Amino acid sequence: MDFSKSRNLFTRAKKSLAGGVSSNSRIKELPSPPFFNKAIGSKIYDVDQNEYIDYVLGRGPLIFGHSPKFILTEVKKHIKSGQIYGTTTKLEIDLSEKIKSIFPDMELVRYATTGTEVVELALRLSRAFTYKSKIIMFEGQYHGWTDNTLIPESNIQKNSMLNSEGIPSQSAKNIITVPWNNLNLLEKIIQENHSEIASIITSPAPECEINKNFLTNVRNLCDKWKIILIFDEVITGFRLSLGGAQKLCNIKPDLSTFAKALGGGFPISMIAGKYNIMSLLENNKVYHGGTLNSNIMSLSAANAVISHLINNHQNIYTHLYEIGNELISGIKLCAEKHNIPVIINGNGPMFKLSFLHDLGRSKINKPSIYKQFYKLIIQKGIRVEYGDHSGSIWFISTQHNLNDIKITLKAIDSVFQNISKN
Repeated sequence: MDFSKSRNLFTRAKKSLAGGVSSNSRIKELPSPPFFNKAIGSKIYDVDQNEYIDYVLGRGPLIFGHSPKFILTEVKKHIKSGQIYGTTTKLEIDLSEKIKSIFPDMELVRYATTGTEVVELALRLSRAFTYKSKIIMFEGQYHGWTDNTLIPESNIQKNSMLNSEGIPSQSAKNIITVPWNNLNLLEKIIQENHSEIASIITSPAPECEINKNFLTNVRNLCDKWKIILIFDEVITGFRLSLGGAQKLCNIKPDLSTFAKALGGGFPISMIAGKYNIMSLLENNKVYHGGTLNSNIMSLSAANAVISHLINNHQNIYTHLYEIGNELISGIKLCAEKHNIPVIINGNGPMFKLSFLHDLGRSKINKPSIYKQFYKLIIQKGIRVEYGDHSGSIWFISTQHNLNDIKITLKAIDSVFQNISKN
């Protein structure tokens, strides 16, 4: 594949755009951050006219693939009358009523633009409601890029390591990070600090896996010690099921955050929860604002997404799970054929592929198997995330089909054969 135009554009971009990108997660993509100019269905095309089957899908939002007509039609219909009114609209009420029909226990909702924003709001609400300041997070989970949340690498608060320069050391004082699925340590920390802990925030499916037993214990601990439980469903919401991951594990959080799939490619996020907490937003008891919150484009897109999911959820999720699991089964067979041990967490609509050889190895060692895999699979016209040292999340859309899977598995088989020889 030729990537010369993307490379040239990246060189040009770095002269006026910090890092040449607008999100740090894009910097490391190889052979350079790709520059795309067209995307339809399950395919995406770069400026060098390379075609890819896309398993990145904008990092999760595109549950219906690229450029879904039913969303674009709805947006075009409403955008003609205006874009930002700076006040509440009927579209907002319509969407909220649809959300409440899916989640009857979510008594009030509020909209913003990004997942990071609604996570920040959830933390603020939990602190205001409980009159406490500390937040428990789980090691390695990502809840946004702000000073409040970018502190994932520690066992207990005394060993917190900030994940970016420029974050005041004081930010870590109100964050306690705990290893996932370590119930004994979690109980100990809560017993010692419960008078200061406002909330526990977690993805209900970290690493794409739902641990119902551990989540049930977390829910029980929150009830016992009067701590707010926040589910961060920015990635999993409306992707794993109509009711998100919380529906699949049948656990009800006090607050939930959503984004990504909610807008189907348009920027919108949502916090939803119990009336006694969410009502703090009334009369400015807890402040929240945003110029672009509930803009007409995003509201019309979200209404289209949620209506389509409500009316067709059985067929949609059946397809996502069947196609995704077909791909997972094929990857496992290819790995076994070439004696390359892999670990696949999750199923259907999203899963994480990792290589056993890479787990626990230092990043300063020779390149991981996953990075070798990434460099080679891109050359085969299969777009996956650059990911971490050992693997990445793959997203499936309703536009992926069995032919896409066939082509993908043929490429993976070739790449695994190459890796096994080296």
